[in-house]
Amino acid sequence: MLVENVGRRVTARSAGAIPLRYGSGMTIQMTVRLPDDVASYIDERVSEGAAGSRAEMIARAVRHERELEILAALRDRGETLYPDLAGLVDWAAERPLDLE
Repeated sequence: MLVENVGRRVTARSAGAIPLRYGSGMTIQMTVRLPDDVASYIDERVSEGAAGSRAEMIARAVRHERELEILAALRDRGETLYPDLAGLVDWAAERPLDLE
């Protein structure tokens, strides 16, 4: 394996090696069609540095959607994400709010 320092990035190259940019997990390449305004937003956010690539921005959005679904399922079952704080919420709800 050949490891070279290119600027501040370190890259590894060898036959069949997984590039370091993929971290420890595998990825699957997909083709998606997005409305122009969504694609423009993604490109704008990437150019601002909010994400390293279009793929990273889309993966982040999908992870966020998955988290919302998990939270909704917990809510529908009457569960909370932080059950140890449920008593604190009840206690705070019984106390007057002094804003003066």
